[in-house]
Amino acid sequence: MENIEMFYQPVPELNTALDYYCNVLGWDEHWREGDTTAAVSPVNGNVTLMLDVSSSDSDAPGPILTVDDVQSWVEKRRPQLVGLEEPAQIPGGWWASFADPFGGRIYLIDQSTEQEPTE
Repeated sequence: MENIEMFYQPVPELNTALDYYCNVLGWDEHWREGDTTAAVSPVNGNVTLMLDVSSSDSDAPGPILTVDDVQSWVEKRRPQLVGLEEPAQIPGGWWASFADPFGGRIYLIDQSTEQEPTE
């Protein structure tokens, strides 16, 4: 199953980006991961924007698709994927990215290694 989870927006510096989106535009911050990544959206909005200071080739904005298994998804389509950034582990799962034919970037994530909550 594929679902657009959020939209990826690379930024040069997280605090400056958060100041703009939250204080200038009035958006809500939903979560933050360290000093490099945060999620924001318009108040009562249906789309989340992931702000990220990237240290990889992920320097283009684009949709983030949630898939069941990034590695399997990539392997099934590998011959058709251009500019593939190979699957890499992230907290809770895996991610990868590739270029679309129009100069855009598409990102994939899964939550395949996320721990189940304990009761």
